Amino acid sequence: MSTLTLPIKQPFDPSTIEVEVKNVTIGVLIDMLKNDAIDLTPAFQRKQDLWNDEKKSRLVESILLGLPLPSFYFSIEKDSKRWVVIDGLQRLCTLKKFAIDQTLELKGLDFLGKQYGKKTYNDFEYFEKLSFSMLSVTVNILKGKTPPDVKYLIFQRINSAGTPLTPQEIRNALNQGVATRLLENMVDIPLFRQMTKGVSAQRMADKEFVLRFLAFYLIGYESYEGDMDAFLNVAMHTLNQLSQDDLDAAKVAFCRGLFVCRELLGDDAFRKPISDSGRRNPVSKALFDALAVSVSKLTQAEQDDLILKKALFSTFYLELFHDKRLQKTLSEGTGKSKSVGYRFQKMEEVIRKTLG
Repeated sequence: MSTLTLPIKQPFDPSTIEVEVKNVTIGVLIDMLKNDAIDLTPAFQRKQDLWNDEKKSRLVESILLGLPLPSFYFSIEKDSKRWVVIDGLQRLCTLKKFAIDQTLELKGLDFLGKQYGKKTYNDFEYFEKLSFSMLSVTVNILKGKTPPDVKYLIFQRINSAGTPLTPQEIRNALNQGVATRLLENMVDIPLFRQMTKGVSAQRMADKEFVLRFLAFYLIGYESYEGDMDAFLNVAMHTLNQLSQDDLDAAKVAFCRGLFVCRELLGDDAFRKPISDSGRRNPVSKALFDALAVSVSKLTQAEQDDLILKKALFSTFYLELFHDKRLQKTLSEGTGKSKSVGYRFQKMEEVIRKTLG
């Protein structure tokens, strides 16, 4: 598989942003939720339902009172046409729990406690349900012509308040399809889990590890210009454009690379071997990138030879960590272009010296 050359275009042209503003009713949103036309999973499966029942009840009360709600923001999936939530997830989860699941019992109401306290949607009369569904809300829809990197920046800006989404959660939301399915599959590879214990799946940190591998493996560190978010955004978008053969080849390279790294350095291959405190170091993204990708790019014959010479490799590898510049690239400014390049070059140097 050939290395991809993918330009990262920033700054972008503001004229490329296309947003459609609509007024829809709460009833329309409920109907879309019923018919799975709004995607609440898997992009945000670990971010759903953060509000407690009192906060949800107060949202329902606001709707019953006819109070204006903040705008909703959506992007549209290219293939399925489903709406992807940019902002408004908790409000949509509340609508689902109240009007569709009908499991929310109203509590903690400020104004309508006597009338609606302890009631569920099922307890509402027809005209109460009708009144609830007729409140108009504003939705802003990022259209398909808006470039992916622009969508990402808008998504990031809108989510800057409250509990912001991680960059990988945003990438996952905006690139549903082949890319997200591939990452989901690759993070569940047992050897990856074993060698990255302590890397949380809760905020998609594990998926970011895998995506970093794919980005440097497919695009190459030589094309990295110092903006990790932009680099990973391009990689995520590109994965959706690759053939199944290329995707399968990348996954095989990943698995083979993990196997060789474990054979060479054990389960702690992606942790810095020297700790001032004497404690086991956490898994290092920077070390993971440089080591896993460099090993994965070798031919199988070279990988087999490297394993046979693992004692020599280990000697050269440990010497790396006495290099103060390398140490700095693993702890400070790890995403700088020069730091990334230096890590990869030193790792490739160790491999070349070992193979002879």
